[in-house]
Amino acid sequence: MIDRPDTIGPRLRALRLALGYKKQTEFAKAIGVEKNTYNPWEKGSRELTFEGACLIRARFKIPLDYLFFGENAEEMPAKVYKILVEAA
Repeated sequence: MIDRPDTIGPRLRALRLALGYKKQTEFAKAIGVEKNTYNPWEKGSRELTFEGACLIRARFKIPLDYLFFGENAEEMPAKVYKILVEAA
């Protein structure tokens, strides 16, 4: 079962910061969505859509397993993985 939105939200925030995006607006633009679409995903008030996860995957090579389940983080780009591990 996919993790709850309130679990995925903090994961998205940590990922955004690890990727060097201080603002949600910048990250949303980078993946091709509006801030008002991305913000509820990160806040955990709305489920991350499959389409949204695919946009993140396509742009940053982040595994869908990581986005939805918190698994296979080691499959993402090494620099991002290292930042996430050090921040945990």
